[in-house]
Amino acid sequence: MKGTVEMKVYPMLLDGELVDKGKAFSVYDPSNGNVVGEAIEAEKSQVEEAVEAAKKALYSWSDLSIQERAKALLSASDIIEANKEELSKLYTLEQGKPISDARIEVSRVIDYFRSYAEMAPLIREELANVTETAISYFSWMPVGVVGIIIPWNSPLVLGAIKAPPALLAGNTIILKPPSYVPLSWLKIAELIKDIFPPGVFNIITGSGSNVGETIVAHPDVAMISFTGDSETGKRIMEAASPTLKKLTLELGGNDPAIFLHDAPLDDEHLNRIINACFRNAGQLCMAVKRIYVEHSIMDEFLKWFVEGVKKIKVGPGLKDSVDMGPLNNKPQLEFVEELVEEARGSGAKILIGGSRPEGEDFKKGFFYLPTVIYTENESLKIVYEEQFGPVVPVIPFDNEEDAIKKANNTRYGLGGSVWSKNIGKALSLAKKIESGVTWVNGHSVRYLGPMACYGGVKDSGLGREKGIYGLQEYLERKTISLIL
Repeated sequence: MKGTVEMKVYPMLLDGELVDKGKAFSVYDPSNGNVVGEAIEAEKSQVEEAVEAAKKALYSWSDLSIQERAKALLSASDIIEANKEELSKLYTLEQGKPISDARIEVSRVIDYFRSYAEMAPLIREELANVTETAISYFSWMPVGVVGIIIPWNSPLVLGAIKAPPALLAGNTIILKPPSYVPLSWLKIAELIKDIFPPGVFNIITGSGSNVGETIVAHPDVAMISFTGDSETGKRIMEAASPTLKKLTLELGGNDPAIFLHDAPLDDEHLNRIINACFRNAGQLCMAVKRIYVEHSIMDEFLKWFVEGVKKIKVGPGLKDSVDMGPLNNKPQLEFVEELVEEARGSGAKILIGGSRPEGEDFKKGFFYLPTVIYTENESLKIVYEEQFGPVVPVIPFDNEEDAIKKANNTRYGLGGSVWSKNIGKALSLAKKIESGVTWVNGHSVRYLGPMACYGGVKDSGLGREKGIYGLQEYLERKTISLIL
């Protein structure tokens, strides 16, 4: 399949207008280094303009009924759906993931706009209590201007988890996509700009050190919703503290998967664990990043797992039948290589992969082979760091207590999973993993559905995303009391 996306400058959306004024920067295809398009490095004055526009539009937008705001989300979803194939190709070109995964992700964007619109009836007033002197009840009000900052690994779906609920709740937003992968959100802005009144939905591009920091520190921005690494999340907390901004932070993860002696080692579960480790080249916050296997089944597990990994087809995302594309950028590729080489040098066994692929398709891209490493050394970076690449260590454990101890021996707490045919035992162990989400016999956000939320504990973040609890993050609960 060949891409048919137009190479152009993709403008920002400020106060209802498409703006391409400013210095442009290039966005590259990670599979070959070709320029996909250009975006604008916003100046600080343009960030100020976006905040002022959002602030000005806040009261009229929040004064609309929630049903009217839901209707706008539905209209936006219809337009995105009508342009799904073009968006999917553009997304593959700038992010690198296979076109099949890009289509799924665009479909999830559409679904999130629609599912949040359908949640409108759930935002309602509730009676608190009636006394002899007063009737008190709970109401809701929007937080205000919301800054949304998203990362380069899955920016479409991560933006769609944040923007629709913020808008439905009556907030106005300024969305900053990642500089490595900004074009798909800019294209969406171009498509839906007339759905929302000017100033309600703004998209501004540029570096985190310029645009991102200005949004975070701005006194008129009431909330920051951020997905990214934990260290950046901590800096955002610090920068937001002078104005006591509300925060939701979905940060890094080092998700463990525990395979008990009776784990189901069949084709269906092989596909599940392969996807959990290697989908999007492992560049997912809630990918499986450590596999713990009970000693008694280690040999059987490794044979089963490595045979599955051998079947992963690596290549450019627009090429037919590709299962895994490149990493998104050179620094990430070099980081993954560094982790693997440290493990190799320390005596860990590289069971498959462990290098860049050879061949004409791979000469100019950021490709790395799917890699499985066996080690008993938990002091290796590949075990305790978030590798964010197509590399997973497999580590033995002695018993269930040992497995939980090893799984929880991390500063992260985003996701985890337990794999066993004994569902009762697996559910019991799932409760002991220190994470915001734990699965049994699978490991993917795709299983959660529209109403289940997720989020992190420990260094993996604050607040919750998705579902009614994710929607409520963008609202302030207010008590109204009628004195009798």
